[in-house]
Amino acid sequence: MNLKAVKDAGQTLIYDTKSHGKEITDRMNQLSNVWEALQELAASRGQKLNESITFQKFLAKIEEEEAW
Repeated sequence: MNLKAVKDAGQTLIYDTKSHGKEITDRMNQLSNVWEALQELAASRGQKLNESITFQKFLAKIEEEEAW
């Protein structure tokens, strides 16, 4: 189940039951916040991996030049 499906299910539950709306809304907000934090961490890790790849390519070029 993806995030949109969970949010849709939460909205449906709020609409259908007319109870626990605040609790469901709070949990959906919490889920959204955690998801955003996870996306930021993933983006940061991706950037670090790209930097590492660039550095490894640089080192490979240096080794190639030294071999000459």
